[in-house]
Amino acid sequence: MTASPSNPPKSGRTSDSDWRLFLTLLPYARRNSRLLIIAFFLLFPLAIASAVQPILVGQVISILRQEPTRFEFL
Repeated sequence: MTASPSNPPKSGRTSDSDWRLFLTLLPYARRNSRLLIIAFFLLFPLAIASAVQPILVGQVISILRQEPTRFEFL
């Protein structure tokens, strides 16, 4: 039986295929290890910026509407 949206694969088969996919991608990761390391280091500032962005947008909207702000940065 093949996996389809109405018939998902069993959990044992999924983890086995995930492991097989990881082993398939491993040579590419080794070949481009420097780029992969740079990408991981840049991932953290990007995650922090994504978390702070809604707070900053809320502050700007509060300033434009002349509402009291909940967070005082300065």
